[in-house]
Amino acid sequence: MAKRNLVIANGGGPTPVINRSNIGIIEGALEFGSDKIDRIFCAVGGTEGLLKGDLIDITDRMRDPDFRRLVANTPSTYFKTGRKKLESDDEARRIIELCREKNIGYVFLVGGDDTLRTLNTLSEYAQLIDEPGLPNFFDVPKTIDNDLPYSVPIPEGGPVEGEIVRGDQIMCIDFCPGFGTAATFVANKVLELAVEACAFRRHYLIEVMGRNAGFLTAASVAVKRFGYGPHYIAVPERPMDVEKFTEYLLRRHYDHGWGVYVISEGVKDLETGELISAGSYKDQFGNPLLGGVAQKLAEKAMKILEEEYSKKGKKIERVVRWIKLGELQRVSREYPSIADQEVAYMVGRRAAYSAIVEDKTGFMATIVRQLWGGWQFGLVRTSLAAGKKRYLPEKYLLSDPSTGEETISEEYVTEYLAPVIGEIVPVVPPIS
Repeated sequence: MAKRNLVIANGGGPTPVINRSNIGIIEGALEFGSDKIDRIFCAVGGTEGLLKGDLIDITDRMRDPDFRRLVANTPSTYFKTGRKKLESDDEARRIIELCREKNIGYVFLVGGDDTLRTLNTLSEYAQLIDEPGLPNFFDVPKTIDNDLPYSVPIPEGGPVEGEIVRGDQIMCIDFCPGFGTAATFVANKVLELAVEACAFRRHYLIEVMGRNAGFLTAASVAVKRFGYGPHYIAVPERPMDVEKFTEYLLRRHYDHGWGVYVISEGVKDLETGELISAGSYKDQFGNPLLGGVAQKLAEKAMKILEEEYSKKGKKIERVVRWIKLGELQRVSREYPSIADQEVAYMVGRRAAYSAIVEDKTGFMATIVRQLWGGWQFGLVRTSLAAGKKRYLPEKYLLSDPSTGEETISEEYVTEYLAPVIGEIVPVVPPIS
């Protein structure tokens, strides 16, 4: 059999461990594909790089194990990324023509939901035209939002080889590579800021990424045991009553003098049903660009406090402040999750094995938690998983009508988060 080439494209927001998935694919290809793989390429900028033919041959440099190790430990993506949406069958055809031109037999896309849909579009188009010599298309999951599907119903015709079944479901993602490290970062930073808020007697509104799912924001509950909060956790799965939240903050100010509030960027207003922080700009997939919810809420509360103090002839310093963790939560290696690093690598390696050795196409590599500990890596058809969303289970959402506090239950940590999250650096409880 004549050797063919391989290409990797990264899509969407990078993570601290996406390069581990890239290296998992590459090392899998070097090991499993010695008689099938000739050259290894990366598509600069993801799907857009595939459309433009902007490929870089990385074969020779990737034969050096020390260099591979360095890439694996590099944050964000060494291959660059993008958010290009396939607009038509013509664009899918152009990518397939590029694969013919470059003798590419294996295409790996590493990304979140939008990237998964792109991979599925390519796979379905290849099935539709049903021409000889088409490449195998494979998806490798990645997203700190952790919103790829946990499982999907078994379709008519049943599961296929490689799919892991539990009950009436085909298992997909226990947790998305990138989430564990980001969750550890968020939890530790919330704790550090909470100690600061207590020290200065301030209110900190901390904005965390998460457009549709609140897994990342909810991770902040893991530090509540130290006694510094967070005192309020707002997630996209639970629309916010802005007035009640403001009342809660003001009450905490007069009763305790300080507080910590962790807010998902994707939180919606209960009254309007609209995103609190949505701007007028959208990305290529139609998603509104988010950011600013903590600032809006902080400015509203601070304005009320200033007015109330002014009526009494007093002035008040800016005690209500907002902090946006921004891109650091997505790429920082400061608080690594061992499980995240291991899973990110293995899911890439499993994808390489299935595409090269098993000659499969149109699949996403999956991650399933074992009841006795550890992880199992399987497959799911992209046609079943693409476009499916996952949300924080309602059982973890807690509200206290008497105080107005909204938070996340400790069961979220004990039942789900504990094997995924890294080290929480402990702190001394508040002085009293």
